[in-house]
Amino acid sequence: MEPLQPKRRQALLKVLSALFFSIVPSIVISWSETGVMRQVVSMLTLLAVTAMMFILEKEKLEFPQAGRALKLFASGALASFVYVAASGGIVGSVDENVPGWFIGLVFVDTVALIPFYEEKLVRGLLLRGLARLTGNISAVAITAVLFALVHKGNEASAFAGGLALAWLAIYKNCGVVDRSIIHGAWNMVPVVWIIISAASSSPGQAI
Repeated sequence: MEPLQPKRRQALLKVLSALFFSIVPSIVISWSETGVMRQVVSMLTLLAVTAMMFILEKEKLEFPQAGRALKLFASGALASFVYVAASGGIVGSVDENVPGWFIGLVFVDTVALIPFYEEKLVRGLLLRGLARLTGNISAVAITAVLFALVHKGNEASAFAGGLALAWLAIYKNCGVVDRSIIHGAWNMVPVVWIIISAASSSPGQAI
């Protein structure tokens, strides 16, 4: 068997690294207790793992200018709002016994840390590695399917979002920060929707 060419070897390393960094957070978080400690451990783990991915690839963060960042955020939020509204809203509830600061932690995790981690992992390491091994179109499709599978109960929107973000990454050279802004804005809308709905209904009532 002929040895892999350097570029294909690097691509395979990206894919294997993505697999490794997708497993690590789940293992670490499973060791922690429920509640506040679990949330804190989750956030710290995502920060550490994301930093490790950047160090591994020797990648520097490139931040968009304020105007572009606002447009990216608006596009993600608008797309999410249209989807949520067309779906008839979000069903959920907010426990009245949960302190506001804990809800704040969950908000930061959902809107900032998780999108940043997923964009670097899925549309960074995995997508780039697969693109070199299977081609751009296949890589976009594969990552979108995998992204949908890990978002159980929300497969349709995750697949559509995965396709769009992968397309932006491959064909528009949209960087990880830019994609994270879009992704975070998308995640923000249902969270805010639930909070507002809960505030306008009776405490503890499912919405």
